[in-house]
Amino acid sequence: MVRMIGSGGGFYYPNDGITHFGIDDFGVLRVQPGLSIFAPADYQQASTIFKQTWDMPSPVYYRLGKDEQTIVPGLMEKFAIGQAQLIGSGQDLLMITLGSIASETVAAIDSLASQGISCTLMVASSIIPPPLPTLVKTLPHFRQVMTVEAHYINGGIGSLVSEFAAEGNFDFPLPLWG
Repeated sequence: MVRMIGSGGGFYYPNDGITHFGIDDFGVLRVQPGLSIFAPADYQQASTIFKQTWDMPSPVYYRLGKDEQTIVPGLMEKFAIGQAQLIGSGQDLLMITLGSIASETVAAIDSLASQGISCTLMVASSIIPPPLPTLVKTLPHFRQVMTVEAHYINGGIGSLVSEFAAEGNFDFPLPLWG
């Protein structure tokens, strides 16, 4: 259970230990009718997501990380329901991620940049509703797309992107890292 406790302008939640880390939640919850699913990439984006979704009329699932200090550079609290946020303008590879693993994805992008590989990062914090408008606009510009997530390969953001790409007949390889 996550307990939300107000703390002078923000929220924090206690560290309940490793037993509260799930890697199958999106796969199970994406099929539930009427449920919205959000996975903030950092604590700043979590604040924005809470403000935008707190009074939604339907049930909401928030997947929260436990890091209250790390921020995703360039994200700057941005969030829109049913959209994903783009960071950078690299043309070699689009990396799609969600949730607290986004900061590790940024580190991987920085490492690739040192090897001459330019990447764009897509942070997909809105799972249901899915970020279809951002995918429609972005995917045609990339021949290489990779998803990075803390989830099983089946059911997470990789599955969501694969389903969308198959339905839209996009032509690119999609390595899935789970």
